[in-house]
Amino acid sequence: MVVVGRMKDPPTAGSKGANLLGIAYAKATEMADTLWDSGAGTRPPMVGEFGWQGGVIAHSGADYLIAAFSGVKSEDDAQVSRAGLEVLKRLN
Repeated sequence: MVVVGRMKDPPTAGSKGANLLGIAYAKATEMADTLWDSGAGTRPPMVGEFGWQGGVIAHSGADYLIAAFSGVKSEDDAQVSRAGLEVLKRLN
C-alpha cells in the first residue's frame, strides 16, 4: 500500500467527508474476487463493495497485480491506477 497525496477528505458543513483509502480498498477487494477491473459490472456488488470504477487488475505470470486509487473522478482514478499498475509490472 502506498498513500499518494491524501488519505481522506475531511468532513465539512456540506459533506460527510470521504475515506479515500477505504474506497481504494473496496475497489481492490472487488477486483481480488472477480479478477476484473473494479466497477466492471461482472456481478452485482456484494456487501462491502460499491461497484466503483477506478481500480485495475492484470495477470502477470502466476500472479495478479492490483492497483486502486480514489480521490478524483472514476476515469481519472483508473488512469492513476493504470500508471501504478505499470510500476508494479516493472517490479514484479
